[in-house]
Amino acid sequence: MPFKEALELVRNVDLASLKEGTRDNHGGLLPAEYQKRLEEPLTDHYGRAPGWDLSTLLDRLMPYDILRMLAERPANLDLIVQWDFMDVVESGYFEREDFSVGVDDEGLLLVTEGTSDTKVIQHAFAILRPEIADFFRFIDMEDNYPFGGHGQLMNFMRGLRSIGKADGVLAIFDNDTVGVASLAQLEELSGINAIKLPDLEEFRSFPTIGPNGEHLADINGKAAAIECYLKLPQRCRIRWSNYEKRAGAYQGSIDQTSGEKSAQQDEFLRTTRVDDYPFEKMEKVLDVIVEACTSLS
Repeated sequence: MPFKEALELVRNVDLASLKEGTRDNHGGLLPAEYQKRLEEPLTDHYGRAPGWDLSTLLDRLMPYDILRMLAERPANLDLIVQWDFMDVVESGYFEREDFSVGVDDEGLLLVTEGTSDTKVIQHAFAILRPEIADFFRFIDMEDNYPFGGHGQLMNFMRGLRSIGKADGVLAIFDNDTVGVASLAQLEELSGINAIKLPDLEEFRSFPTIGPNGEHLADINGKAAAIECYLKLPQRCRIRWSNYEKRAGAYQGSIDQTSGEKSAQQDEFLRTTRVDDYPFEKMEKVLDVIVEACTSLS
């Protein structure tokens, strides 16, 4: 049976309908009841009797590959995965303590321009994507955060590349003038994984104030730091500040005091998924991070 055909078959099977504890009496991977359910879809789709080679195919795959195939059916994503390891424990091959819940420490490392970005993104994963939050690691912020802006983050990624340790590390830059410029420089180097916060339609016409007075402007790629993806204060506007000669554009940020900025972030860090909070922009931030990390795994 071709793999594509087997994948289509698995995709059309309702795992939720299988009885808990069902065992295969024939020594293969698939439960006997599961095999019976395979017969009808195979006959309906391909007009011939099912063979035994689907079970053989899956039996030759690693457990994570099998899970990946089963995940092709959206209804399966809400099912509980139960790892059965007591047979090897009872046989004396391993100790019970050798098995732990969760993923190991080899998750993807997300590195940002500063502590605020890291805290916000880490909390966003915890409340909005808890099912995958433990796949990501962050720099320990209890000590002094080693990156204080785009320049240090860029140098860190270059350093990792120079020693061949950039795999599994994703740099996340702000969606502003200096962040975009730094990202462009890193994209010229192979072996470095880096993105910026996403462009948003609502940022294309945003209140700003600067040398030319107040006007609406597109702040994508010029002034969208992580604070712009949180709940914005009333009458929020961007203040244009430094002119970045190399980029040929002004750098901007939300016109607020440091205390107001801290309060804005603290409000988000206290939220739970059920709170009445505009999470839409942060959802899009997580989308681009997950998409980038998926290509790395």
